[in-house]
Amino acid sequence: MGGDDLCSSLVSAYDTLEDLLQAAKDKPIARGDVPGTMFLPAVAVYKELYENMSVKTTEAFEDKVNNTSNAEVQKILSKLRELEADWNLLLTTVDPEVAESDKKIVSEGEAVPAPVNLVNARTGTETDLHSLLSSSSASYLHLILLRYLS
Repeated sequence: MGGDDLCSSLVSAYDTLEDLLQAAKDKPIARGDVPGTMFLPAVAVYKELYENMSVKTTEAFEDKVNNTSNAEVQKILSKLRELEADWNLLLTTVDPEVAESDKKIVSEGEAVPAPVNLVNARTGTETDLHSLLSSSSASYLHLILLRYLS
């Protein structure tokens, strides 16, 4: 994928995500509405972006975009990261159950300090993060917004 194609894919994803974020800001969203109105559409955007870029992991995505010298690609990446920060900020407003003192930050390479219980939003099946990751050979596109599934 050349720099212009890469830029076009990133701009398209950014525009769609920006529209989703604006729609979420304009319409009051209850916690239960979040998966269907925010997560699933955003995941679909990233899935399409990854397919267009012929990557399957976040690491491969980062490698591809960081190895381009195209100034427009770098500019849209910066905007995309700002947009992701705006998403995170909005999500804190629809998750009043998460207090600042309850947040735990885990950096890459660190072990998760406690079991992370998960509930499949579609089936209601309960599991934990360790079991989920160790039970499947499938790579996960993203384990995004994990706290909403726990």
